[in-house]
Amino acid sequence: PDFKLLLPTASVYASWGKSFKSGGFNPIGTRETAVLSRVTLYRSQDPTLTPAAARARAEAAIITQDSFNKEVATTYEVGFRSELMNRRLTLNAALFWTDVRNAQQYLFDPIAFVESIESIDKTRVKGLEVDASIKATDWLTLFGSYGLIDAEIRALAANPAVIGNKPPYVPKDTLTLGASINAPISDTKTLVSRVDFNRAGRTEYNTANDPDFARKPYNVVNGRLGIATDRFDVTVWAKNIFNKKYVNEIAPIVTGTANAYYRAELRTFGLEIKARF
Repeated sequence: PDFKLLLPTASVYASWGKSFKSGGFNPIGTRETAVLSRVTLYRSQDPTLTPAAARARAEAAIITQDSFNKEVATTYEVGFRSELMNRRLTLNAALFWTDVRNAQQYLFDPIAFVESIESIDKTRVKGLEVDASIKATDWLTLFGSYGLIDAEIRALAANPAVIGNKPPYVPKDTLTLGASINAPISDTKTLVSRVDFNRAGRTEYNTANDPDFARKPYNVVNGRLGIATDRFDVTVWAKNIFNKKYVNEIAPIVTGTANAYYRAELRTFGLEIKARF
């Protein structure tokens, strides 16, 4: 056997980075509007509640302020990239650690009917990513990737009870598996296709990690099939082929009230034509 074919071409790396997103202001009076709306709600639910007691409860429930500080993220990453089997197989992996100060989160409050940005004082995100692809034949390539994320709220002065919870909008894990075909069918035409399976793990949508505001894991399958030539490409494509119903986003409101769910698109398909001049 030719052992040179089995020897890897590989590299390792380590990186550090720091980034920021500027702070800003919510519309004037956003916090007071949200607080007053809760006072009205609480007193309607319990007429014996005094205005002062209702306001104290509302002040504790509302994290949003009229302004928010800049978001700063510090990221550490180590990993490797490799090519094996005479470059027919690629295998990459990385470990990362990110500390975020003042993580900005979008919030829609339909009780007060206001939109705002709230900040989480400190968040830590750790995880790993692995991806691989193998050229099984001259025309067939198999690929896959997996990401595992361990995210945690480390500090939130406005509501210490949520420390240790998962921050919103961060899926627990992600998985992609698929195959692509690039097969000549004549001297001038090539069959090009791809199918991929995608899974996203449980995702929280509020800092309290209320089950009503969490998206369950979901799976979708997408695909493409077409003919390519030197002059043009004609491709039919479909997303969410099996018409999976799942939630794209959940607006965190208040436990026990109506929740705002935004459903993702169902099956979509189309035709794509490209011409080269």
